[in-house]
Amino acid sequence: MLAIIDPRTVINLSIVIGVCLDNTCLFYADQRKIDFQVPHNIDDHFEKIFRINSNVLVGATGQYAHIEKLTSPFVDGEDLDIDTAFTRAVSYIANMKKMFALTGTRTYIIGGKNADGCFGIYTVKYNAETTQIETDKQLIPPNSKLIATRCSLPAGLTLKADEYNDRIAEAVMLATSIQDLNQKISAIICDVADRDQTVNKNISILSIA
Repeated sequence: MLAIIDPRTVINLSIVIGVCLDNTCLFYADQRKIDFQVPHNIDDHFEKIFRINSNVLVGATGQYAHIEKLTSPFVDGEDLDIDTAFTRAVSYIANMKKMFALTGTRTYIIGGKNADGCFGIYTVKYNAETTQIETDKQLIPPNSKLIATRCSLPAGLTLKADEYNDRIAEAVMLATSIQDLNQKISAIICDVADRDQTVNKNISILSIA
């Protein structure tokens, strides 16, 4: 029988946005964490994006046990690239499924460089409705001027995913500099915060070039 995680010990993390170009990768997130206890405990200065090393950025959204460390799949990750980090995330969720009855969806967004120095952005998602692990990979060919974006939204705004993905892509296309892009993506997160109480306006930004 699988162990059941007490829902009172679960935390919820809402939004992470990843943007990958052919020469850089940027991650953005708000800093709100909500504990599923009564009354709800809110932490407005909680990091959910991380630089694992000079090759890999990771963002975590969804539901996690309070005792879990969000970077657990990537521990001792000094030599990881995005492919090996991806494999670690898939294995970690698979092992969690063997031990626990996971009741909440969770997503890892992984961005940065592979072993050949090619930039890309991947997702590893545990879908609580289907109990399946869903994955997606996109690499950006060098000197291609292409972009890849990923956005994990609060559950209450899932139906707005296309709208926000379009807004993120437009922000990337119109940005005149990295600073300008940071301001545009931060404004999008602030808009989400106005619509959904699981998100705040404290913005974290990490990059790899």
